[in-house]
Amino acid sequence: GVAIKRGVKHIQGDFKELETDKSDYIKSIQIKDNKRYKCDFVFDCTGFARLLIGKHYKQKWVSYRNHLSMKKAIPFVLEKEEDIKPYTQAIAMKNGWMWKIPLQNRIGTGYVFDSDYIGDNQAIDEINQFLGKKIKPIKVINFKAGRFENSWIKNCMAVGLSSSFTEPLEATSIYLTVEQLNIFAQYIPNMFKPNTKILKQFNDIINNSNDKVMHFLYLHYLTKRKDSKFWKEFKDKNKCPQGFKDILEHIKEGVLTYPLFEDKVKTANFILRSHLYVANGLGLIENKMDLHNLKP
Repeated sequence: GVAIKRGVKHIQGDFKELETDKSDYIKSIQIKDNKRYKCDFVFDCTGFARLLIGKHYKQKWVSYRNHLSMKKAIPFVLEKEEDIKPYTQAIAMKNGWMWKIPLQNRIGTGYVFDSDYIGDNQAIDEINQFLGKKIKPIKVINFKAGRFENSWIKNCMAVGLSSSFTEPLEATSIYLTVEQLNIFAQYIPNMFKPNTKILKQFNDIINNSNDKVMHFLYLHYLTKRKDSKFWKEFKDKNKCPQGFKDILEHIKEGVLTYPLFEDKVKTANFILRSHLYVANGLGLIENKMDLHNLKP
């Protein structure tokens, strides 16, 4: 509504095909009613379909499956509670985790799990048993954790689910989308005539942001749980990301510092405090400094 009031033209239709020039820049988009619209820059917001950055530009997919093994999500709705909690809950389950997001009229809920260990019906049974009542699943969502090697190609930039996805934990998809657009605003002067160096610089920043978010999500799974095969095998089957090993060692030694989280360029990153909260809750800090016994 706000965009339309400001003069943005809203056209609704199903995508059919692209027209590109000899350098593969997008010239126009045709929708299924055969109307064609000229373009100078295109944002690929086609979600998991990834029609432009994936299917047209055939960018390489960088998988996070070696570190984050979640493959499916089953969303459902719970009735609202009288006492609405002012926070989102992420509840560890036997084969993944459950989110609970309180709204004024309902609670948005879902179970994210590793389908190598349980099927859809088993996941639903686990939810029913945990909640003590039967749920009505909305659908089963299949997803692959990872990102594209490049999110900005020619005059097209993939945003949100079109560009990358880890999993719903910490609502990182929304976070990364907002940060990517904030960073892109700095590149507006290069928007229509990007050179190789500019594209590489931007894509490196976005890739770094995605990888660091993946590292932080991996931290959440380093629990001491042994009550299911999934938790017993997680650390062996899901390797610690190479770029996160040093931070994990600093966490265990109790010497985690701000400089480890400082970047030369702006990236979407969870700060020191976020890592300490999660690590402390999981009991990962093996050596804690006793400030009371420090001598001047």
